[in-house]
Amino acid sequence: MDVAAPGRVQRVVAPLVTSTALVTMAALFALAHWQHWYLTGDPKGICFALQEVTVVIVALARRRPFDISRRPLDWVCAAVGSYSVLLLRPAGTSPGALTTTGTVLQIAGTLCAAACILQLGRSFGVVPANRGIRSTGMYKVVRHPLYAAYAVATTGYLLAAPTAWNCAVVLTAMAFQARRMFAEEAVLATSAEYRAYSGRVRWRLIPRVI
Repeated sequence: MDVAAPGRVQRVVAPLVTSTALVTMAALFALAHWQHWYLTGDPKGICFALQEVTVVIVALARRRPFDISRRPLDWVCAAVGSYSVLLLRPAGTSPGALTTTGTVLQIAGTLCAAACILQLGRSFGVVPANRGIRSTGMYKVVRHPLYAAYAVATTGYLLAAPTAWNCAVVLTAMAFQARRMFAEEAVLATSAEYRAYSGRVRWRLIPRVI
């Protein structure tokens, strides 16, 4: 009897189930925003929807990590922080100026996030892990530009679609993303390369602020 077989099955089946769930959620998220645009002519959330679909696709193609957190809480925070935003919906109305501001923030956040994701490439991940240190481009300015871009995009979404539901989703996502960021740094700090990098780049999200 091959006692290792169940472990091999788990390693194959678990990622498949997780990936299928994430792709399904992203597809439903994108579909809801596409239908809203088609029926109303309001492009609310379209840029953000495309960003989240891109994030899921890149996450599925990530490389194996050199080191990864094995704390269950870190995995929960990563999942909730990353994918709770897929529960956002294009409801609610705002004055024209707020809608415009929200759209501009979504576009800016999406473009910055896309630049960060392209720079990370296969080093991009969801669970806190070390898949290689990136220290060029926006990563020369702050250590977590992708999280900053997420915050900008989700804030823009909330301004354009101000409902109690969306507010709760955004606040939840930001809180868990913050916890995820610190968990990620705890894993990366075991690397001498990252310790040297964090000594050069002091700021996490906003230069000279935080």
